[in-house]
Amino acid sequence: MQKYNFVFFQTPSEYYRISYNDLKNRDDVLYIDQFLPSKSKLEKFLYRLHHSKKVNTVLHIPFKNIWYPNYFKNPFVNNLPICFIFSARWMQQTYLQKYIHYLKKQYQDAKFICFYQDLVKSHIGAEPKKIINIFDIVLSYDKGDAEKYGFIYHPTVFSNYIVEKDYNIPESDVYFIGTAKDRLELILDVFFQLKHEGLSCDFYLSGVPADKQIKEDGLNYINKMSYIENLKHIVRTKCILEIVQGKAKGSTLRAWEAIIYDKKLLTNNISIVDDYYYNSNYVSILNEKDIDFCFLKQNNSYINPYKSQITPDNLLEFITQLL
Repeated sequence: MQKYNFVFFQTPSEYYRISYNDLKNRDDVLYIDQFLPSKSKLEKFLYRLHHSKKVNTVLHIPFKNIWYPNYFKNPFVNNLPICFIFSARWMQQTYLQKYIHYLKKQYQDAKFICFYQDLVKSHIGAEPKKIINIFDIVLSYDKGDAEKYGFIYHPTVFSNYIVEKDYNIPESDVYFIGTAKDRLELILDVFFQLKHEGLSCDFYLSGVPADKQIKEDGLNYINKMSYIENLKHIVRTKCILEIVQGKAKGSTLRAWEAIIYDKKLLTNNISIVDDYYYNSNYVSILNEKDIDFCFLKQNNSYINPYKSQITPDNLLEFITQLL
């Protein structure tokens, strides 16, 4: 039984539009990832100027509250209460923190959720002490942050998004994409071990200085790749390689991609063994530089049983139960 209508204020990106794609046909959900008036060109220009990050960095422009009525207009035909779900990224802006108070006056029976979909430390301006009191529930994708700040843990979500195969992309045994940073040595070590075993690699690295770029078939250097292009490579591989950075304990995007697209996952995220979706048939741990080549060479195909548990619909059910 439907109890709420849901309004998502989400980070504007191709990745989030894809990961929340399952919600687009629900009449009880409105997904918003940008505020932009749809009227005159002059109004749009003034809006962009008023909200420009570059301009506001130099000169804080006041009175953004004049735009509040344009941010959200209630499209729901029933009288159910609204649950507003904000990406914590929105809360990095003070005027959007104040927008929450505006909504509370307009919708006095509404509920307000904040979802940290990245580590708290990466949200400058949206630190927990600044925003926790304006929300009914705060979620974090990271178990460590949830424990540290008293949030409720919930992993990020991913939709069953259909990707058409691009046959111009060669099939591979192992696919990797990521920024090198301090992982370059490990990434290259894994790459050459895989090649030595006769496995085909499809690696894309960004942030590698020209003097450190090794030329090798299957090893590619990029500035960036669109998320849909990334998915096109995923559907053409047998296994996704994940090499995590730092001490994050949350479920990762690479894990979700492996589940949705029925791929194996080779990862150095040791904490994954404690997650409900861990299964040694699908996931192999890269411990230091030790690789299970038998796992990679097995040609077994499977349908991952955890697809329905990571969907945005599942997130809404979880939130409804909390409320």
